[in-house]
Order: sequence, then C-alpha cells, then structure tokens
Amino acid sequence: MYSKSFLHELQRIQCDLSGGIKTLGQVEVMLSEECLPNHYSEMLHVIHTYMQGVHKDLRLCIQSYEQREF
Repeated sequence: MYSKSFLHELQRIQCDLSGGIKTLGQVEVMLSEECLPNHYSEMLHVIHTYMQGVHKDLRLCIQSYEQREF
C-alpha cells in the first residue's frame, strides 16, 4: 500500500513540475521576443533547461520504480 501511495505522490510531483516547466518556457519566449537585450530571458533559459533535466530524471526514476514493483 505504501509503495502505491509513494508512486502516486511522485507522479503528482512530476505533473506539477511539468506544468511549471511549460509556464517557465512561455515566459522565456515572451521575454526573448523583446527588442532590447534581456538578461532575465537568458537566466530563464538556463533555469528552464535545468528543470527539463530534473523532469527527465524524475520520469526515469518513476519508470524504474514502476518496473521494480511489477
């Protein structure tokens, strides 16, 4: 029972992270379309790329956990 609730919580976190990454990507695009150089856009790009890596690692962790359980 514990493992199923743990997996469910990981999946919920992954979903929340995915939504945050999409929002961050949209803000990055909006800032990068401004005429003046925008340092915030550059920082958001770095953060966005990092968060995508975290999301991928979490997805792989969940998949590994699911395979172990079944």
